[in-house]
Amino acid sequence: MTSTTEANPGAPLSPAQVRVIAAYACGGSTATLTADLGMSERTIRRHVQRAARRATISNRVLPGLVDYAYRHGYFADIPDLAIKPRTPPPHLRLPISQLRTLQYMAQGLSTGATARKLGIKRESARAYRDRLYERLGTTCAYRAVALGWQWGLLGPANSGTAMSR
Repeated sequence: MTSTTEANPGAPLSPAQVRVIAAYACGGSTATLTADLGMSERTIRRHVQRAARRATISNRVLPGLVDYAYRHGYFADIPDLAIKPRTPPPHLRLPISQLRTLQYMAQGLSTGATARKLGIKRESARAYRDRLYERLGTTCAYRAVALGWQWGLLGPANSGTAMSR
């Protein structure tokens, strides 16, 4: 039976949900999470689905959940996910196109939706995303969002200094 907090949008995330989202934010895959957290794939999927309902996220759930967890302080006590209080290194001084792509990724937008927002072709948005992944050293949106937060490219620490022209 589902408790009222499980289906209650706006309810706090459970510790298990935070653990799952944090493991994804650290770059884990579902296969590694099953071993590292001792949970079945089904349990991991359930935690993600319930967390998404609580956070009222419906599109591209994992990047949105990582962003949500940072915005609401769920990762504040997790050293591997801490926001770095320093200027990003030169290779992370992103062009505005890649920074906007990262921001839209954190909002859970698809590549097609990002292209529409930027007023460009889907192929161009895909190229922005791929270059962003290369700069961040990842191949997945949820890890890119976590790295964006850690380096101050996303969130309140982003004062625009992370952009280059």
